[in-house]
Amino acid sequence: MKTRTAVVSLLACLVLALPALAQVSSNYDLSWNVIAGSGGRMASPGGHTVRGTAGQPLVGTMQASSGHSLCSGYWCGMEKRYTIFMPVVVRDYAPSTSALIFSDNFNGGTLTSWTPNRGTWTNPGSRMRGEYTLGNAWNIRTSAGSNLAYTGTVNLLSGNAVGLVFRSSPDGTSSYDVILDAVDGALKISKRQPYQVLASYPMTVQRNHVYTIKLTAKGSTLEAYLDGVKRLTVTDTTYTSGQLGVMVFRAAATYDDLEARRLP
Repeated sequence: MKTRTAVVSLLACLVLALPALAQVSSNYDLSWNVIAGSGGRMASPGGHTVRGTAGQPLVGTMQASSGHSLCSGYWCGMEKRYTIFMPVVVRDYAPSTSALIFSDNFNGGTLTSWTPNRGTWTNPGSRMRGEYTLGNAWNIRTSAGSNLAYTGTVNLLSGNAVGLVFRSSPDGTSSYDVILDAVDGALKISKRQPYQVLASYPMTVQRNHVYTIKLTAKGSTLEAYLDGVKRLTVTDTTYTSGQLGVMVFRAAATYDDLEARRLP
C-alpha cells in the first residue's frame, strides 16, 4: 500500500510539473497565463472574460458579464489603493573626530606635548598659565596644520597681550598670531619675523576677562573671530603650514579649551 501511494504521489508531481497547455474553445481562451507584475486578460466572444494573476498587485473583482466574475489577488475584495508609511529614522551624530588636530582642556594637570620658549608655563589645574615680563614668550604644541580652524579661551590677567599662534616654527618666533593687546587696544592678526601687524580691530581689551578667540587659515586667507563674531580678514602667503601654540607679551595670562581642526 505504501509503495502504491508513493507511486501515485510521484505521478501527481510529474503531472503538475508539466507545462500548462493552452485551453481554447469557441467560448474561452486561456492561452495567456503569467506569474509576474501585471497578470493577463484572456478574452473571447461569448461574453466571458477571465483574469489570472499570482504574485502581483492586481486585486478586486473583475466583472466579465452579468453572470460571471472572478475575484483575484492576495487581498480579494479590497479596493486597489495603497498607502505606504516609511519610518523616519533620526540619528544624532557626534562631531567628526577625523579632522581633529588636537584638543586640550588641561584637566589632566600637566602640559604634555607642549614645548615652552621663554617664560614660566604651568598648569595650576584645568587651565594653562603663562607669564613673562621681559618680552614675548611662547608655548608651542607638537601638533601642526595648514588649513585649519583653531579655537581657545584666553584671560589676560595682567600686562600687555595674549594670543594664539599658528603655522609656527617649533620655537614660535616665525609664525602668525591672533593677539588681544590691552595696551594698543586692539584685536590683531600679525606675523613674525619681523613682527608686523597685518590687520587690526580697535577695541577695549579687559583684563581678568575671559575671551574666546577663533582663527581660520585656508590657503592665503586668514580670519579672526572674537566671542563668535568675525572681526578680521586678511590675505598673506608667507607661511603655508606649521605648528600651533600660544603666546604672551609682557603679561600673565591663562588659556583653556584649545582645539584645532583641519579644514577641507
